[in-house]
Amino acid sequence: MTDVEDAAAEEKSKFDTAETFREKVAQRFPGMERYFSFSKERGRIVATRDAKAMEERISKMGRMILVSDEKARTPKESLALYRDKDAVEKFFDSLKNTADGNRVRAHSEEVMQGRLFVMFCAVILHSALQTRLAKTDLASSISTPAVFSCLKKLRQVEMSNGKARLTELTKEQRTLFEKLDVSIPV
Repeated sequence: MTDVEDAAAEEKSKFDTAETFREKVAQRFPGMERYFSFSKERGRIVATRDAKAMEERISKMGRMILVSDEKARTPKESLALYRDKDAVEKFFDSLKNTADGNRVRAHSEEVMQGRLFVMFCAVILHSALQTRLAKTDLASSISTPAVFSCLKKLRQVEMSNGKARLTELTKEQRTLFEKLDVSIPV
């Protein structure tokens, strides 16, 4: 017998049940076993496509093609650069939409620069809040705009002795401060 025939005979003995074949498929192609059903018919293992599972998977798939004239970059470097670019675009989108930076109306250069600086600070705070939210169990239950909406209700009052105080915190505000690991302002 040749090596190929020996290997084929060995393979046949390994897969005496459909389940052992399924395990081999799962080992060699992780995750692919869920798209097939396996059975043994007339001494042969038969793999049948699960059309519904495949259709569901295909409907969630997407493809991306990055074309570059930069030959020195590897595909991983190109993808990292693309993702960085995407992050910058999201930053500017946030600047325009969250910080109301769509139009900067100003009568002087200094006023315009001041508004841009305030919007820039707002976007940095927005980004920091999103990062903190992502690290907590709150991320699935509350959005960044909802956090801002909740915190908008905070008010600071100035006492007659000149000290500033916050109005009483709601339960939701206290929970947010605790979960985001922010000390409660006094």
